[in-house]
Amino acid sequence: MNCIFICVFHQEQYVDMFYLLLESIKKYADLREDCDIVVYTNTIFMEKIMKHETDIILKFSINDSYSSITTACKARLDWFSLMHNYSKVLYIDTDVIIKNPIAPLFDICTNDVLYVLEEGLLTMHDDYYGGKSLFNEEIHNYEDISAFTSGILLFKNSSKIKWLFDKIKEDIIMRPFNFGCHDQPYIIYSAFKYEAYNNKIMKKYCVNNEQSFTSDIIIHHFPGGPGVFHRKIEIMTNFLKGLQIMNKGGNEHLSAFNKETILKFFKPQQYSLRTFPDINNEFLKYMFKSGDESANVIAIWQDAEVPDLSKFINLHFIIILDTSPLEKTIGQTNMEYLCKNYDIKHDSIIQLYNKALYNKTYSWELGYIKFLYKGEMEAFGHGHYYFINKWTVIALFGGHEHTITFDTEFCSFISKRLYDGQEICGCIIAM
Repeated sequence: MNCIFICVFHQEQYVDMFYLLLESIKKYADLREDCDIVVYTNTIFMEKIMKHETDIILKFSINDSYSSITTACKARLDWFSLMHNYSKVLYIDTDVIIKNPIAPLFDICTNDVLYVLEEGLLTMHDDYYGGKSLFNEEIHNYEDISAFTSGILLFKNSSKIKWLFDKIKEDIIMRPFNFGCHDQPYIIYSAFKYEAYNNKIMKKYCVNNEQSFTSDIIIHHFPGGPGVFHRKIEIMTNFLKGLQIMNKGGNEHLSAFNKETILKFFKPQQYSLRTFPDINNEFLKYMFKSGDESANVIAIWQDAEVPDLSKFINLHFIIILDTSPLEKTIGQTNMEYLCKNYDIKHDSIIQLYNKALYNKTYSWELGYIKFLYKGEMEAFGHGHYYFINKWTVIALFGGHEHTITFDTEFCSFISKRLYDGQEICGCIIAM
C-alpha cells in the first residue's frame, strides 16, 4: 500500500485549498485501491472536511495542539510518529493541483532518499534554503547547490528516512532560526548533509507555478510563502476550472488555431499567462473575451467587435481566429499602435513584448537582476517577468513573486515580495 499524506492546520483557508486539491485528486489522479489518503489535522478541521461532499475515503490522524503557522509547517515531520503502515509516501502541501494519474510517481521511488522538486540555489535568500545560517562554510563541499521545495516529498516508509526525519527535528531544536519558510531550510540541510535527496527526477512529473493544461505534469504546485493563501486559492480555482472546461470541450479545433501554434508561443514557464493547447471555440471565447481592459490575453474572431488595443495596457497576447490578413482583422490604427510600441510575433497569435527593460541590469541587495528578451531574466538563477502596467512588472524567481515598480525613466525601482511584503530598492547599473 502507498499513501498520499496531507497536513491541514492553522487557518480555515487551508481547508479551502484542501477541497480544491481533493477535487483534483478525485477527477484526475486515478487513485488505485492500493493508495490511501491520510489527512493529518485537528478535530475541528476533520469535522468540517467530513461534511464536505466527496466519495473519496480519507483516513485521519488527529493533533489538536498545533495552532501556529510554524507547527503547521513542521507537521509533515510527524509522519513516523503516526504509525501508518505503508510502503511509499507522497507528502504534498495543500497548494497543489493533481492533473494526471499519480501512480507513476510511486514507481520512481526506489531508493532511501527524499525525491523532491528542484527550486532555487543554496546561495539565494537564507529564509528559503538556509545556505548562510545552516550551511555556513559547508556550502563549499557541494558542487551542485541547487536546492528544492519541501512542498512535495516522496519517500519510502523506511527506517533510514525515519532516521533522517529525526535528524531534521533534532537540528530544529539545536539551532533555532526564525526562517520564513520554517522547516524547509532544515529539511534541505539534512538532506544535503546525509546525501539523502534526489531533486532531478521529479522535474519530469512536478512543477512550480505553471498552468499548462495538457502537459504530462502530474503535480502542479503553487508556492508563494507559508500563510499566503488568497492568491493561491484564486490561482488554483481558475486552473481547476480551466481543466474542467478543457475536458468538457472536446477536440473541435479551429483551422487557424492548433496545438503546435499555441505551444510555440504560450511558454509554460510564463505561468502568469495560461497555456491553452487543444482548445475549442467556446473555451477560447470563455477565457479570452476582450471586454476586460486589464486582460493579459484577448481573442478576436469573426463578427466580434474589435476593441481599441491601446486601452489594453497589460496585454501580452492577441489570438486571431480567422484567416484574413492581420491588418484587415485588427484595423490599421491598431496595427500602427502595436508596431510602434512592441516587438511582435504573429502566427495566429500575436505575441507582444514590451521593450522598455530589454538588456537592463539593476542592483538587488548585494547582487543584481538582469531583464532579458521576451520575459526572461537573470535573477540569482533563471527567472521570468511580465508587465502589469506601464511602469510595473511581476518578477518570478527563487520560487517567489515580486512586484517591481519603476520610475518613469526605468532608472530605479521599489520591489515588494508577495508572501511577506519585504521591500527592496534598486537602481540601474552598468555591467
